[in-house]
Amino acid sequence: MQLDRKVKIAIISFVGLSISLIIYAIYLLQFDATIYVYSIPDNLTMSYGDVKNQRISSRKDIKVKHGNHKFTFSANGFESYTTEININKNEKKNIIFALEPITDEAKKEYAKDKYTDIKEGIAGKKGKEATRQLENKNPAIKSLPIHGRDFYIFPCDRYRSGGDKTIGICITVTDYFNRSQIDEAFAKLKEKGINQEDYDIKVNNHIWPTEKEKSTGAAVQCRGSNPDWCYTYRDI
Repeated sequence: MQLDRKVKIAIISFVGLSISLIIYAIYLLQFDATIYVYSIPDNLTMSYGDVKNQRISSRKDIKVKHGNHKFTFSANGFESYTTEININKNEKKNIIFALEPITDEAKKEYAKDKYTDIKEGIAGKKGKEATRQLENKNPAIKSLPIHGRDFYIFPCDRYRSGGDKTIGICITVTDYFNRSQIDEAFAKLKEKGINQEDYDIKVNNHIWPTEKEKSTGAAVQCRGSNPDWCYTYRDI
């Protein structure tokens, strides 16, 4: 009778353990995507969705739930970092970041040589992001510079205010008085899908005014022995 009772307890315990393991396995199945974190500092906590303050380490695979989530990474003595990540089922994404140190102890940790590669990676990432933003605002930059037999086209500073472009386009021709070389350069811009009306253009360091600037007198022809296409602004 005592044996039967022990057997029943063992069976109940086994069933309870099995159910718990099944429930845990089902829970783990939710974590069907992976992020690989490169971070400063090494040890931190991660929160997103219903996952709160999960302890993680840098340079390791971390299983996460797929979907679009706002992840917050935190560590003692550092400012938290929040980023939005959209990750698909069975996908793996690399994430690189550095928490901003606040305390002296955190600043000492941040300065350690072991984080050099992460700092270099972040600098490279910022450089790529800056390039991407510049290209998005100024699509022409992807096609520049352009070399021709008699001309050279390259990005340069803009000279008008307003508008969303952050660069200008400069054209240098070999023969200052040969208008056909300028026409060839503009034809090449058109061939590349670059609308000259979208950019401030200079030819041999002289402005290329709009028709409105010429008709209103804001731009006037250059004085002296200059070609007829040469203009300057009236207030210069």
